[in-house]
Amino acid sequence: MSLLADHTMKRPGKATGPYIIVRLRGGIGNQFFQYAIGRKAALETGSQLRFDITEYSLYPERRYALEHFNVAGDVAQHEECASVLWPAKEFGRTAQLLRKVYPFYKSRCAHEKDWAYAPDAPRISRNTYLDGYFQRALIPLSIQNTLRRDLSLKRPFALSRQKTLSHIERARSVSLHIRRGDYLKPQNLASYGLCSPDYYLEAKKRMEQDMPGAQFFVFTDDPCWAKAFFKTSGNVRVLEPQPDGKDHEDLMLMSRCQHHIIANSSFSWWAAFLNSSKEKRVIAPKQWFKAANQGADHLMLPSWILL
Repeated sequence: MSLLADHTMKRPGKATGPYIIVRLRGGIGNQFFQYAIGRKAALETGSQLRFDITEYSLYPERRYALEHFNVAGDVAQHEECASVLWPAKEFGRTAQLLRKVYPFYKSRCAHEKDWAYAPDAPRISRNTYLDGYFQRALIPLSIQNTLRRDLSLKRPFALSRQKTLSHIERARSVSLHIRRGDYLKPQNLASYGLCSPDYYLEAKKRMEQDMPGAQFFVFTDDPCWAKAFFKTSGNVRVLEPQPDGKDHEDLMLMSRCQHHIIANSSFSWWAAFLNSSKEKRVIAPKQWFKAANQGADHLMLPSWILL
């Protein structure tokens, strides 16, 4: 189904447009999903793509990451946001109130929950502000070749990662992502939980059966735990996190492996997705969220193996 809707609202302002403005928030994996829906909508509506990054001045523990990639869009200027969100001047309480009072405003300032139960991608018009995470596989799948071009690094890997890349390219490489760090915080542990040790053991066993000689490259924010867990495995290399803060390079390095064992994390989801090989094997956790009744079918690709 097309994202394009047939209505356009006239509004004042100096900004030219039309614009699709996406509110970016969260880490790099979240930003990629938000970019995907914005890019798709911009293509189908003939709009310019802009990113509202004001969230990162409020929560500095996360960083705007799209600047490191060859994306087709720019950071939104205040007048561009005001043009789209009019009569609000920026995203906030005024825009949220207008959504409640005026039904038409929901199509201009669109929240992810508006399509929570829709089976298809949302229909978006020109001059729309998008707010949400939009973690649905069908959206990036529909423009996958475009995204793989856009989400390529502007600059070469740092020297330390270039050395790791050479090992990855010489091996029958399998990335294995273990996310613990922020997932150990009570609120995240309650929502997502951790992939179990049994999941990783079974996934590794499956890869070894299908690909004798496989070499596993472990990407993790808890290398001490990972080294202890795999201490008897001779075909596992735990990569030490670099102190340079270039998480975007780690994701792209992970994507260069031939096959993938991902965590319940958008970070390794995108690493697997950006690998364009038709021969790749991807193993993903069947239970993405802690709640047993909260499924993740909308995130899984048909060719992925769920454990």
